[in-house]
Amino acid sequence: TLPTNIKPGSKWSYPNIICCKSPDKLNRIYISCEPLSEEVCKAIEEDKIKLRGDMKAFGREFAAKFPNEWHKDDAARIWAFGTAPYGKANILVDQTRAVDYLKEVKGSIIEAFRQITSGGILSDEPLRGVRFNLMDAKIHTDPAHRGPGQVIPATVRACYGSLLSAQPIMYEPMYECQIEVPIDSQNGVFNTLGMVRGEFIEMSDKTDIGIPLCSIKAFIPIVETLKGKDENGKDKGDFIGLLRGETKGKAFAVMKFSHWQKINGNPLIKDSLSNKVIMNIRTRKRMKMDIPSFNDYYDKI
Repeated sequence: TLPTNIKPGSKWSYPNIICCKSPDKLNRIYISCEPLSEEVCKAIEEDKIKLRGDMKAFGREFAAKFPNEWHKDDAARIWAFGTAPYGKANILVDQTRAVDYLKEVKGSIIEAFRQITSGGILSDEPLRGVRFNLMDAKIHTDPAHRGPGQVIPATVRACYGSLLSAQPIMYEPMYECQIEVPIDSQNGVFNTLGMVRGEFIEMSDKTDIGIPLCSIKAFIPIVETLKGKDENGKDKGDFIGLLRGETKGKAFAVMKFSHWQKINGNPLIKDSLSNKVIMNIRTRKRMKMDIPSFNDYYDKI
C-alpha cells in the first residue's frame, strides 16, 4: 500500500476552494484541503482521539492537545475520520454557515469522504494526512434531486480536484533488513542494495571474537522485495533472490516493517520516480495510464 499525502506549503495557481456540481447540475459542493501534522495522524491511528456524542467537549479536548493547529470551534465540527485501517488519518470538517438541507445530505458527504480516503486519485491507494474542509454547499430543495446519487459524485469530484491542486506526495512502506554475511562477501550485499533502492544504515562485525561475519542494517522499500516490474516496467527478481545471487547464497536476511517513507519526485511530473511508481500501480490495477487533470474535476461557476 502506498498512501498519498499533500505537501505543506504548496504554491500553485489553483483556486483555494474547489467547486463541483452534481451529475444533474442542481447541487454544488465546495471543498478545500490542507495537510495534517504527523502528530495528529498518529493520534488518530493509535486511537488516542475518538469522536463522540458531545462534540463541544471533544472540540475543547482536541484543541488542547494540538493548540497550534486547531481551534476548538473547528474541532467541534469534525464530521468524520477516514476509512480504517490505512486511510483513517484523514479528517472531514464542516466549515459551512447556514446551508439549507445540509443535515439531509450529511451522510452522503461522509460516505464520499470515506471513499476518497480508501482510494486516492493518483493510484487508488489509501490517503493519509489530509484535512478536507466543506466550505459551502448549494443543495436542491427537492429530495429527489439531492439523493446519494447526486451528492456523493459531486463530493468525490471536489475532493479529487482539491488533491490535484495541492501537490500530492506518495509514500511507500519500508522494511528494516538485518543481513548476516561473511566479510569476504559483503560487496555482494551492497551491490544488491543498489539494485533495490536500499538505504544503508550501519554495519558491525564479529572479528573481535574470531568470527569472520558482518551484520549489515539497511532500509528497503517493501515493493522492491517482491517479484514484478521495476519503475521502468522491466521484469525484476525479488530481493532475497538477488541477494543470494550476488553473495552466492552466503547471506542471510531478516526483515520487518519499519516505517513509511516519501518517494522522491513530484508524482504529477512525467518520469519522476514517484510518477513511475504510480504508473506501475495503475498498470497493475488496469487503470487508465493518464493521470487525471485538475480541469477534469473543477467546475467553473
